[in-house]
Amino acid sequence: MKAFTLLELLVVLLLIALTSSILLPKIRPFNPSPSSLPDRLENFFSKARQRAYLRNENLLVIIDDKTRSFLLYNLPINEKNKILDKVYIPKKFEIKVSEVFEISSSPAILFFSSGASSGGEIEIINRETAQRWLIRIPQSAFYIEKKELL
Repeated sequence: MKAFTLLELLVVLLLIALTSSILLPKIRPFNPSPSSLPDRLENFFSKARQRAYLRNENLLVIIDDKTRSFLLYNLPINEKNKILDKVYIPKKFEIKVSEVFEISSSPAILFFSSGASSGGEIEIINRETAQRWLIRIPQSAFYIEKKELL
């Protein structure tokens, strides 16, 4: 009677697992859902701070109520400057900002080439689930703090 040994079965299962872990992300890439807006914003602000520091640039994030988006620009802003990055805010989320300054009646946050920022707080409220998050952008630290509010 011929049969597979346990070792042969384990090797085949290992090969299938490795192959699927390599191919599945390419077949079906991860698309963040709208509920991950706090994570996307935390990532957006962290990248803005890093970019300002590593490229020795001064950057500006404008919170645009008309387009419901966060827009990242190089400074100084002029006609030639284009948007470097943006995050759209789905309709189910409400955004409240505090401790930020305003440019042309729009809330804004500066990221300086030294790694510092003008700082601020952004509260994100999911209108459907009543979940709330707070993103703190410290003026001098190299981290962005996100926490869920109860």
